[in-house]
Amino acid sequence: MNKMVKGAVFGSMIAAVSMTGHAADGTLGLTSNVDMNVQVTIPSLIKIHNVSNVDLGTYAVGTAPSATSNFCVWGNVNTYTMTITSTNPSGTNEPQMTDGSEFVAYDVYFDDNGAATAASDAVSSGSVLTPAAPYSTAGGTITGNCANASVFISVPETNLQAVSAGGYNDTMTLLVAPI
Repeated sequence: MNKMVKGAVFGSMIAAVSMTGHAADGTLGLTSNVDMNVQVTIPSLIKIHNVSNVDLGTYAVGTAPSATSNFCVWGNVNTYTMTITSTNPSGTNEPQMTDGSEFVAYDVYFDDNGAATAASDAVSSGSVLTPAAPYSTAGGTITGNCANASVFISVPETNLQAVSAGGYNDTMTLLVAPI
C-alpha cells in the first residue's frame, strides 16, 4: 500500500512539473506522433566569489593603511549594480570600524576591472553605486582564478590618530544585483 501511494504521488509530481499545457492529440493508426513544446525560464543569476577578508595590519605613524581585495562577480547577465554596506555607518553613511565604543571612519572604493584605487568609484555605506557605464560580469563559467572586481580600502591617518589604542573592525556586506 505504501509503495502504491508513493508511486502515485511521485507520478503526480512529475506530471505537474513536466506538463505545462495540452500540446495536441496524435492520430489513430499503427503509429501515432505529436509535437510537444518544451520550455524553461532561467532567471537572471549572479554570484560573488573568491572574496577575502582585509587585514590592514598595525598602524605605523606616517603611513595610512590601505589594501585591495580582488574578487569575482559572475552572472548569466552582462551587467549589475553594487551596494556595499558597513555594519557601523556614520551619520553621513561613511563606513566605520569600531572597538565597541569608538569609531574610525575609512574609505572604500570599488572597481569592476579588478584594480580598485582611490580614483575608483567611492562607496557610501548602503548606497547603490551608479557607474557611468554598467558594471560587467565575468559571464561564462565560474573559474577559480576570476578577479574581475575589487575594493580598495584606506584609513586616513587623521582618523587613526583621533581614537584610543585598540583593535577596530567592521563587517562590509557586498550585494550585487543583475540589471
